[in-house]
Amino acid sequence: MSIENASFYAAIGLTSQSDCYSLTRHLLGLLQTLAFVSDVKAFEVHDAAGGDERFVFRRFSEDLLEDRVPPECPGLGESAQRRVPVEVPINGSLRRLVFPVESKSGPLRLVAVEGGQMTPEERVLLMNLVTLYANQINIMDSKERDALTGLLNRQTFELRLMQVTQLGQQEGAAAWVGSMDIDHFKRVNDTYGHLYGDEVLLHFAQLMERHFRYTDFLFRFGGEEFIVLLTNTDTDGAREALERFRQVISNFDFPAVGRVTVSIGFTQIQSGVLPTTLVDWSDKALYHAKEHGRNQVVFFEDIRTLDDADGSSDVELF
Repeated sequence: MSIENASFYAAIGLTSQSDCYSLTRHLLGLLQTLAFVSDVKAFEVHDAAGGDERFVFRRFSEDLLEDRVPPECPGLGESAQRRVPVEVPINGSLRRLVFPVESKSGPLRLVAVEGGQMTPEERVLLMNLVTLYANQINIMDSKERDALTGLLNRQTFELRLMQVTQLGQQEGAAAWVGSMDIDHFKRVNDTYGHLYGDEVLLHFAQLMERHFRYTDFLFRFGGEEFIVLLTNTDTDGAREALERFRQVISNFDFPAVGRVTVSIGFTQIQSGVLPTTLVDWSDKALYHAKEHGRNQVVFFEDIRTLDDADGSSDVELF
């Protein structure tokens, strides 16, 4: 494929994608068709939760996104830190070019391309393709992500749920919807003001990103309500992950505000059940947690036969 044709077909293909995952998948497939490219990977970059690492790199794959992976590709850390393209030798004549892709409302991405000696025209083509991808990813992020926290927004929930359900059917793995609500959040706003309330929401979202797997999807549904789609785990694994996060929140010292708690309800994703029904079930478990003392995790299937599982409740959610 000539340089001109590659640029033309790239513009058509990249601008026709409907979400960030299909966009990234299309870019990787496109780059693999170039004769001078031997391998290509895409990563998302997040701040590490303490320890010696500064960044966590998680690799995009055909199964959407892999869990945390070690920075096995030289050049990732330097590009993530400096936010500039980096070129490093990897083996003999092979080179790796790492391109940072910054987003106003989403995570930093890195595109790592491996190949032999490239001509100036080939390097320009790579830069143009990554720039086109960056422009599109910013458009997608502005539609798919919450402006304050950077988490996925409510409008993307059904699409991600469909992807998780399809993946679970293919692999025979269970998946779960978890609804979370910060306890007494209205008091935080009333006592400290909305600026500090927003700080609590931002830190809460960052803790979600650090303590759930990258294969789990994280959403801000609005206000102080958050949702997580847990993938590829059983009932005990889902309960343990949510309980562990509940403890993380209760032990975290939020700036100026101090300690807050979170109530969580969850249910298993079942094929053929509407997304609104699944959220309703996890919400009922959440309301049960609110009614029975807050700061706890409740599994919907444990309470669905109880009288108060019909959703009728006058509990104060805030």
